[in-house]
Amino acid sequence: MIWKRITRAGKPIPKGLDPRYPELLVVQVNLSETPPPEWQKYFLDSVNVPFTSNQRNHELFGTEVTLYPRDHELEAYVRNVDERIQASNTLYEQVNLPRVLAEEERRKREEAEQKRRLDEARERASKL
Repeated sequence: MIWKRITRAGKPIPKGLDPRYPELLVVQVNLSETPPPEWQKYFLDSVNVPFTSNQRNHELFGTEVTLYPRDHELEAYVRNVDERIQASNTLYEQVNLPRVLAEEERRKREEAEQKRRLDEARERASKL
């Protein structure tokens, strides 16, 4: 696994007004790639980033984050997303990445050992 920090990809895209709450905008923010599940949880739980009680929760599906700000809150919501991205990257790298990399290394060692055994068995079988 090659870990690349998640970033915001491009500018926010206002998509329209929320049909349930027309005083709110619907704004899409794209991420550089689909984050791992643990990262997504940190992002959605707003870990280590203040989230005011009047802010409606963001939604995350794949590489798309959907925001629901009032007109005058757009910049603050986007800043909040950027802060969440950075905090989620940091937490993922501190908590999850070492385990993921160790598991990957263990899996590679197992595969190498299986290949070695099979190669050895084929070599011995060819001499029979």
